[in-house]
Amino acid sequence: MSQLQRNVKIEASMQGMGLQPLEHLFCCCSSSRTANIECSSRMFAKGLPLFLDGEICQSSPAARVGARKSEQEREDEERSTKHVTKLKSVVATFVRKAIVGFSVRLVDPETLTVKPAFFLMDRRLTVFSLKARGEMVPKSSPVQDYDIKDVISLYKGRDVAARTPSLASISKLCVGMDIVSKYTRIFFLFDEAIDKDDFFLNFKILRLSMETPQVR
Repeated sequence: MSQLQRNVKIEASMQGMGLQPLEHLFCCCSSSRTANIECSSRMFAKGLPLFLDGEICQSSPAARVGARKSEQEREDEERSTKHVTKLKSVVATFVRKAIVGFSVRLVDPETLTVKPAFFLMDRRLTVFSLKARGEMVPKSSPVQDYDIKDVISLYKGRDVAARTPSLASISKLCVGMDIVSKYTRIFFLFDEAIDKDDFFLNFKILRLSMETPQVR
């Protein structure tokens, strides 16, 4: 029997039956159906591929694939949530550290002289300050304040070497930033690559947050 003949036969069998087959289909394939009861409308549904391939009949192969996809999506969302939570924790730790202030090292790209300094951010996280430190530096030495919005470029590693070839030998431990208001570049030198990456990531997130509209 051809598909057309089967469809005609099904249509003929439906005449005078009203909505009973459809009611059975929605009833037995709903999530409230008892699990151990066989779907009585499977034969009817065979003439309507849409029901078999869609989400109405949950026992269909397509529906099972959809369920697997949904489960995968949930797992992806959980992983994403955990990642965001971890990232927020890392940034929060950096912020607390920056508000109190911590030691950094600055390197001069022309002389390659390394100078200790003190890095500090205000509580609104809009301004960061650098103060020279060292035995030969007077306590009254001026503090350089920079608006974080004025940092127009932040880069590290190979990008430091590309922009400032004189720092190529130590670029893997450097983070550079271009500050438009001061028409200057600042280069930070770290002892470990992980410290460089941590500073770069956190500062970049704080810089990007300045461009994100605040929800009130």
